[in-house]
Amino acid sequence: MEQVLLIFRNIEKTSTVRLSRKLSLRNRFYLGVIVNDQTIKLKVLGITGDSPALKIALNFISHNGYYCCYFCYLRGIHQKQKRQYPYECLHQMRTVNSFAQDATAAEQLNRNEKGHLGVSIFSNIVDINFPYGIIVDYAHVSLLRHSKSIFIELYRRLTPYVRNIVDRALIHQPFPHFFHRQMRPFNDLSFVKATEIRNILFYGILPIFHKHVSSEILGHFAMFITALRLLHGKPIFGD
Repeated sequence: MEQVLLIFRNIEKTSTVRLSRKLSLRNRFYLGVIVNDQTIKLKVLGITGDSPALKIALNFISHNGYYCCYFCYLRGIHQKQKRQYPYECLHQMRTVNSFAQDATAAEQLNRNEKGHLGVSIFSNIVDINFPYGIIVDYAHVSLLRHSKSIFIELYRRLTPYVRNIVDRALIHQPFPHFFHRQMRPFNDLSFVKATEIRNILFYGILPIFHKHVSSEILGHFAMFITALRLLHGKPIFGD
């Protein structure tokens, strides 16, 4: 089955569609679209986007609110003037039934129901029910969250002298002409772009850090990089 990507723009306007429009949109996907006198059936496997886009598409609260996770019921706490989400080993996961029930309750009662603000206009379109049909994007999760957090922790473990060596090596690392963003030093990651994190992760971290961290840490980080390449890379044998 050939896969295509459908991009919804001006999603703020799309999110205000009423129930009748939702039914029309759902029927359009069920009946298919006609291209060159051929009817093409559409099957929507999931929905993805950054946090602001998913908030609107899913009719959910923002990513810094209570119960903001699409997949579990981690509430979060307000600490040091910001919302924080301490790790919990055992936590309750959202299921297809609970996700639908909470969304329906929020819609009917017009209130925030454990993160839901109402029923998503895409809930009856996706082939894989929410929350399993929600795909959190690679750039914001794997790069700007996981990888960046690991960078900061590794940098914290270095002495000030070694930090200066690492920062200079990152700045002066040469790249081919088709790389549009160079690597930033670790002391300047406040407003870093996902592509900059990717360049550091795939092309800079191992050649530079192998002299300054233990082989155990380096080995685990190499496996993390390999996993990201396999997870987000292109098929190797066309499968």
